[in-house]
Amino acid sequence: MLYREVNTIGAVSINHSVVDELIADAFQPYEEKAWLANYKGGVSDVMIRIRNFDALAEKVVTMSEKGIFIRLYIMLRFGSSIADVTGGIMDRLAFSLMEYLELPIDNIEIVVTGMLSKNVARRNIRTDYRTLLNERAGKS
Repeated sequence: MLYREVNTIGAVSINHSVVDELIADAFQPYEEKAWLANYKGGVSDVMIRIRNFDALAEKVVTMSEKGIFIRLYIMLRFGSSIADVTGGIMDRLAFSLMEYLELPIDNIEIVVTGMLSKNVARRNIRTDYRTLLNERAGKS
């Protein structure tokens, strides 16, 4: 169980599988551009050929006093904009967490572990939701 709130009326609990579904929904617009991966960024050629990237997916989802913290490891298709894809995924995920589950967000981190073309080129590019929001506030 990820989160549980108890009050005089009863208790509400949120399981990890609910957050997993919200993460999967956040990736839908980027179905051919981004995939969940593992922290090493290594995916075998067999997995690429059968297009089963989610079999190796790793994610970190924890709850603290500040709110929910999510770290996703992803692979991007070569030529995709890192800022656009990661920003879009973080926006959709943050909206879902606040709108549907009403959970405060500590941070959402996305680590790009690889770029996929014919082969996988390893990368280690980190983006996070707080930085994205600060950059947007500075542009206004």
